[in-house]
Amino acid sequence: MTAGFADELARYAGRWVALDYARRRVLADADSKETLLARIEADGIRGSVILEVPRTDAPSLVGLG
Repeated sequence: MTAGFADELARYAGRWVALDYARRRVLADADSKETLLARIEADGIRGSVILEVPRTDAPSLVGLG
């Protein structure tokens, strides 16, 4: 990932996002996974990567957990 894309994702900390990963851009965001899935369905978004962007103060999981 480029620094610019990481900076863009940081704006969505704590939110769920749908990404066009190949183009490195956020297609949609929401405060919950269910809301994001409903928006993706309504907007006809296909082939996106869905993830929750971690908050800056969230602990990191390292290793196999």
